[in-house]
Amino acid sequence: MIGSAVEARALDYAIESLSRSHLAEVRERTLSRIERTRREVHSRLTYEINYWDGRAWKLAQQEAAGKQVKLPSLQARRRADDLRDRLRSRNRELDLEAQIDALPRSSSAARSSSRRGFSIGSPAARLARWICSPARPAGSSFSR
Repeated sequence: MIGSAVEARALDYAIESLSRSHLAEVRERTLSRIERTRREVHSRLTYEINYWDGRAWKLAQQEAAGKQVKLPSLQARRRADDLRDRLRSRNRELDLEAQIDALPRSSSAARSSSRRGFSIGSPAARLARWICSPARPAGSSFSR
């Protein structure tokens, strides 16, 4: 009885303290990567958009002058518009990726356990499974 209370207390500590610091660490690393990606995507796509806008304008001028062009200005304009759509889409994807939270457990698992707010693969959940598992390796320093 006392052993299970100590285990429950250790588990609560791990969930409350360790998982929060892990989440903060993951959030910092991920947001940094997302911002780098956002800068690179913006730089690359705006360069391409500007290129195709300029190309469309030059082609339209040549068409207006009656010159024969290899690429219609409308096609160059479409490419620029497609790239604008791609930039908006990629920014939305990065915005969604930046929303980092600890995953809630399923409702049936949440009702059956006091350890709520963690996904099955989270470090706190792995620690909880390890602490609660009846058999551990013989060389484990935390064997019962």
